[in-house]
Amino acid sequence: MRSLIALLFVVGCAKSAGLPGAAGGESSNDLDALERQLNASEQELGEQVELRLGSLQSTRSQAEGSEAKADKDEAAESSKKPKASAAPEPVAEEAPPAQAPPARATADEPATRESPCEGACRALGSMRRSSERICVLAGAEDARCTRARERVRAAEDRVSKAGCSCS
Repeated sequence: MRSLIALLFVVGCAKSAGLPGAAGGESSNDLDALERQLNASEQELGEQVELRLGSLQSTRSQAEGSEAKADKDEAAESSKKPKASAAPEPVAEEAPPAQAPPARATADEPATRESPCEGACRALGSMRRSSERICVLAGAEDARCTRARERVRAAEDRVSKAGCSCS
């Protein structure tokens, strides 16, 4: 009987001290929720990075297309003009701006335009917070903590390769 009371006392102290794994089912539910949040943020980050890379590619293609069109137009104009004319008039064309992503809105927040880099950085921040909390609850040596940290590092690399700089 004394050993049972001692065991209950030790478990109670561990729970009140917030030791990893001591809270039982409650921390397990918290860990599950944090891992779901980490998944959702990682998916959002992937979408934003793809938008960023797509807009960079689109901008390059549009710029290359504008240059090719200008060269073609210039060649056509020079073939129509007599050879004795002065230097051709400069052609000033600008590439159209890349289209902004659709506005994101929540019930508490009005719709605002967010760049893909801003969205990726926001998602990365959420991933970092989820990862930190997972490590607090599970413990730094737990496989879930290690996996969460690896996912954050991979996400940081993806954001950096997309040309985004997050603080």
